[in-house]
Amino acid sequence: MALAIACGESISCSSSHVVLIRFFNQTLDSIKYNVAQMLAMGLNINSDARTSMDENSLSAVGDLMPATNDHYQLRTQYWFLKKKDYNDKQDQPAVFDVLNATLKESLERLKMMRETISLAKISFKVCILKADNARQIAMIKDLCLEQKLGAALWLRREMIKKGVVPDVLTHNYLLNGLCKIGDMEKADFIIREMLEIGPTPNRVTYNTFIKGCCLSNDVDKALHIFFSMTSRGITPNRGTCSILVHGLCKRHVLRDARELFEKIFRDDNGVAIIRGLCLDRKLGSALSLRRKMIRRGILPDVFAHNYLLNGLCKIGDMNKADWLFREMIEMGPPPNCVTYNTVIKGYCLIDDMDKALYLFSTMASCSIRPNRVTCNILLHALCKKGLLQDAMKLLGEILSDDNGQTTSDLITSTLLMDCSFKSGDMIQALGYWDEILQKNIQIDIVAYNVLIHGLCLSQNRNVAYGYFAEMLKRGLLPDVFTYNTLISALCKDGKFDEACHIHGVMSRMGIAPDQISYKLIIQGLCACGDIVKANEFLLNMLKKSMVPAPIIWNLIIDRYGRCGDFGNAFSIRDQMLSFGVAPNVYTFNALIRALVRGGNLLSACSLKKKMLLNGLFPDVVTYNLLIGAASNLGHINFALQLHDEMLRRGYDPDIITYTELIRGYCKRGNMKEAEELFAKIQRSGVQIDHVLYEILIKE
Repeated sequence: MALAIACGESISCSSSHVVLIRFFNQTLDSIKYNVAQMLAMGLNINSDARTSMDENSLSAVGDLMPATNDHYQLRTQYWFLKKKDYNDKQDQPAVFDVLNATLKESLERLKMMRETISLAKISFKVCILKADNARQIAMIKDLCLEQKLGAALWLRREMIKKGVVPDVLTHNYLLNGLCKIGDMEKADFIIREMLEIGPTPNRVTYNTFIKGCCLSNDVDKALHIFFSMTSRGITPNRGTCSILVHGLCKRHVLRDARELFEKIFRDDNGVAIIRGLCLDRKLGSALSLRRKMIRRGILPDVFAHNYLLNGLCKIGDMNKADWLFREMIEMGPPPNCVTYNTVIKGYCLIDDMDKALYLFSTMASCSIRPNRVTCNILLHALCKKGLLQDAMKLLGEILSDDNGQTTSDLITSTLLMDCSFKSGDMIQALGYWDEILQKNIQIDIVAYNVLIHGLCLSQNRNVAYGYFAEMLKRGLLPDVFTYNTLISALCKDGKFDEACHIHGVMSRMGIAPDQISYKLIIQGLCACGDIVKANEFLLNMLKKSMVPAPIIWNLIIDRYGRCGDFGNAFSIRDQMLSFGVAPNVYTFNALIRALVRGGNLLSACSLKKKMLLNGLFPDVVTYNLLIGAASNLGHINFALQLHDEMLRRGYDPDIITYTELIRGYCKRGNMKEAEELFAKIQRSGVQIDHVLYEILIKE
């Protein structure tokens, strides 16, 4: 390490550096040895030895020559040829000339070595800085996607302080996040900084900012940015124009919108406007625009038609979708595979498999080969209807048509596995899983979710937990669906403590529990009677600014009612109203059940009237609760009035209705009426249960 210290550098002791230093030390030791020899010859050799060993001295000096370069070898040789005697006074200066030349050469070499080490160190530092910058840029993008814009902006400032300016893509992520939350002041500041210090904004930058201005109703600024784009050498595209047309139409500035509309019309034949209208679900306007274009002799391309078809299929208007599809076949543009996939999916969504399969069969006649998406759409629809054999047959036909060039992919195998589990064929489902493993297909979280959910449905929950552990070993992080599946399975097994633990782990792992997660836990706790803990989970939702769905409120209200705690039941109802959640029929039924259990029939009937005032109509459960309460209290006439009202509203009484009426007759001792009603039930074909027989036998 002596050379490293002499050079004044701190060198990291990697293996390559150790070899280099060892070589430098050996060179320095060689130089020291040769210099020592020369000093000994020049100063410490006596005159007798010099006279008697003249030739040997010449030979010793000659041994020094290979240690220097040719230039210095010539100088020393020239000096020895001119000298006459070793006793000449020029002897010592000549030796020192050689020493000076050798040391100078050595120092030059050391300088070069030091520069080389410094360059290597600088290069290493540059590599580290580049890697660090790339990591920070990736972090900024992730923070923007997570809406943590404050942290992203801080990290950008820190990078700029170090002299590193993030690229334009990173700035676009920042702008998009700021525009989404409506912070246009910071977005404008970012744009101005980009113009001053870089990077140069591109078309995406301007489009993002213009869209943000339009969303903030600042169309004037959006237009200013639009017109300044061309002065900076950036040409607006149809996306830019579409954003502005949409903004101008919202502001009712129709003249400016028409000018831009004409520009788009010239540039892309109106495709951008049709796309924008379809995305806004303004399909009537989009179809009207298509008709106007056709009248002007302009036929929109297949992409515009696909947007229209997709919009119509999403809202379930398959009549118009079918008409548009037939027009494409008759007058163009010719449908492509995406067109067929869109319409087939539309028919599957409305459960019209016959038309979907017919359309699939016509693809070949139009020289269009079904692709993997076509196959998966049909497989999913068939499996959803439980037609696994038909799905397998269809898959076999598609694979045979491909002449073996295509094999089932992960999505296809996952669909078939899910269908097998739902039809109760666990062995076949696991066979599809083994097939995925054998083909070395990269498994994703969806495939594991289907496997774990299917095993839980098949009551093989321990095996499901094993696959959950395997998923973690593979480095796949569970999502909210995975956790919900496990919570549901644990609740069904009555393991509520473990379910609550999984719920807590879910939050710590960064997976926010959703409405289903809380519903499963609260439903399980209510079922086992732990209303206090269930209410804690409800309060936890409210603390996290999650407004529970009506079903969650109803579970808590119903459990408090069943426990006879009317005060808390109505308190939860009031809390529900304060959060803007309107009670539904199930809410009122839960409250009515609580009141009739407490014998408060009058208040229960008042709630029924309140239902009507809120625009809600009592259902069979409501009438059964009230009829049962009236019968138990001996008010058989009132019970019969409720029965007649029930019939007038179009509800068919069920076995519970008749059971409560017969119970009322029996309590009053009206056995004749009870027997007549029993005979009526037998004639109506309503299935009679054991409860009714027990009431009649007892009486």
